[in-house]
Amino acid sequence: MKATPVGARSGANSDADSYVTALSHRLTRLRQHLTDQHLNAALVTRPENVRYFANSSTGGLPAALLVTQDVATLIATDGSAEADSLRSLGIDLCAYRGYEASQLVERSARMLETLGSVIHRLGVRGAVGVEGIHVALAAVQAIPEAVPHDLGPSLVLWRRVKDGTEQDLIRRRVALLDTAFTAARIAIRPGVSEHAVLAAVHAALLERVVEPFLLRGNLASGPRTATNNPMATGRRLERGDLVLLDLYPVLDGYAADCTRTFVVGSPTPLQRERHAALEAALAAAEARVRPGTAVADVDEVVRETLHAAGGHDTTMSHHVGHGLGLQAWEEPWIGPGSSGVLTEGMIIALEPGLYVAGWGGMRLEGNYLITATGFERLDRFPSMLITAAD
Repeated sequence: MKATPVGARSGANSDADSYVTALSHRLTRLRQHLTDQHLNAALVTRPENVRYFANSSTGGLPAALLVTQDVATLIATDGSAEADSLRSLGIDLCAYRGYEASQLVERSARMLETLGSVIHRLGVRGAVGVEGIHVALAAVQAIPEAVPHDLGPSLVLWRRVKDGTEQDLIRRRVALLDTAFTAARIAIRPGVSEHAVLAAVHAALLERVVEPFLLRGNLASGPRTATNNPMATGRRLERGDLVLLDLYPVLDGYAADCTRTFVVGSPTPLQRERHAALEAALAAAEARVRPGTAVADVDEVVRETLHAAGGHDTTMSHHVGHGLGLQAWEEPWIGPGSSGVLTEGMIIALEPGLYVAGWGGMRLEGNYLITATGFERLDRFPSMLITAAD
C-alpha cells in the first residue's frame, strides 16, 4: 500500500487547524516587528522564508510576500500557489502570468512589475523591511522613498527555534530518510552501481512525498568514501566495500539530514573498530546536548573522542553539526570556535566522520530535537555499521 504523502492535507482537522494557527502566529510576530522597528511593510523574498510565512513553495519561481499591518499579499506566478489555502491564512494572492505561448516570459520582470502594482495599490512607501542579502535592487526601487531595513538577522533568529508544528513536520521528514536507508540496504549488492543505489533511494522517497524534490546528498563506495563531497558515479560495488550515504533533501518544504555507512558483505575488524570510534564520538556529543550547552563544546567533545580513538580527529575537516529546518543547513552552526548555545526547540544534526586516504571514509549522523531536559533523537535507523548483501 502506498504511504500517505507527508505533504498531503488529508490528516485530521485538528492538525490542519494547528498549522494555520502556527502560521498566523508567525505573521503576527512579523507585524509586531514592523511596529517595534517603525516600518511600514516587510518584503519577504527568500523561497524558504516565503514558505515559512505562507506555506507555499511557489514552484521555485520568482515570488515575494508583502506584509503591512493590515494586508499580506503573495505575488507569485499563476498556478504556483493556492488562493483558498492562502486566504485561510489571511494572505491575498496576486498572480502574474508566468507563461505565454507567443513569447518567452521573463518571470522575474513580471514578478517585479506585479509587485510594483501591489505596492502602488496599497500605498506602501518609506521604511520597509527587506532581506538584505537576497532582495533585488529592482524590488527595493519599486517602493517610493524606500528606506530599507534588513529583516534577515531577525528571520534567522526566529527560525532557529522550531514551533510545535515545525517539529512534527521535521520529525516526519527524518522518518522518510529512515525509509530511504532501508531501500539503500536492500539495493546494495556486489555488481550494483552507485547510481542504481541512489535510484532506489529516490524511488522510495518519491512514493511518500507530494512536491518534486532534488535528492541532495553524498554517495560513494570503496576508496571514494574518503573523498570530500562525493557524488554517485557508475562505479560498481565490490564485496568488502564501504558505502557512505549522506541524504539531505528538502521534502515537501522541510529538510532532514542523516548519514549512514554500509558494508557490502561482512565488516572487517578494522571497519568495525573505526566505526565504533564514530559511535563513541556521537554518544559523547549526545551527553552534552541540552539547553544552555555552548555549541563549541559539542564540537570539541566529538574531536576529543575521535582523537582518543586513534587520532582520527585530524582526518575530519568538516563541521560537527548544524541546525535543520526549511533548509538542510541552518543555525546553529556547530564547528570549531562556533558561537551560540543550544536552546529548547532547536533541531540539529550531528555528524562525526573519519577519512583515511586509500582505505575509505565513514560518517554517522543523527538528528535531534532539543527538549527542556535534553533531547529527542528523531532518526531511528540503526546507528551501527550497516551490513548489506550478507
